[in-house]
Amino acid sequence: MDSKGLLLRLTLDALRDAGVFTNIDNFEGRKNVQKSLYLLQENRLPYGYFFGWYLRGPYSSGLANDYFKVAEDQSDRYTKLAKDKTLSESIRDKIKQLVSLLKSDNWQLKDQLEAAASARFIMVSESRDAQSSVAELRKRKPGLPFDEGKVLACLNSLEPVSDARGNGHSGQQDTP
Repeated sequence: MDSKGLLLRLTLDALRDAGVFTNIDNFEGRKNVQKSLYLLQENRLPYGYFFGWYLRGPYSSGLANDYFKVAEDQSDRYTKLAKDKTLSESIRDKIKQLVSLLKSDNWQLKDQLEAAASARFIMVSESRDAQSSVAELRKRKPGLPFDEGKVLACLNSLEPVSDARGNGHSGQQDTP
């Protein structure tokens, strides 16, 4: 497993530990991984995936390929490689912050992730502010239930769009 695969594996474990369903054998798990990694990458984490717009918001075929490779590599080799490796404190904190911002008693986390990632993609790709991105999201996905206040809080916690280049950020990124 290469360093990118190891970073992805450690991130999936941290997301799961934070309460995000990440089972890639299930559509909802794969969707949660896509949306979580997009939002984390938008917060200057070093994943390096290209995301485009699909029916359920931002999607990366490169990420899909990588998480299937990571899932297949559950051998002793992975166990030995990952044994002494952990994510940096700043990455773990950003994962916890993302999940805590979007968790709600009244809304499902999977919908919150989809809404926040989709609204952020609209912000970046269309140079909008958070409020107008959420309004546009409501037009594009009228059946998607989400807590607007929590999604706005998540969007406002991310790096400013003016720092973004396409669907990632320039400048220094956190390292594992």
